[in-house]
Amino acid sequence: MKIKHYLEKYKISGYQFAKDSGIPQGTIARLVLEKGGGVTLATATKIVAASKGEVRYHDLPHGPKDGGSDG
Repeated sequence: MKIKHYLEKYKISGYQFAKDSGIPQGTIARLVLEKGGGVTLATATKIVAASKGEVRYHDLPHGPKDGGSDG
């Protein structure tokens, strides 16, 4: 499930999801709008965990897998 659909399904704001997951709000906004590059493996892991597996790794745009910053 795309992160946008997850937020809509549970009526969660991007701000709240960012706060709960520890991911910068700008990264969540970029993913919701489907703009920009991919996410790191570390960020993808946080998103999957925060969504309790409903947003899966392959639902996210892939970026560098070195654990670098998405910020």
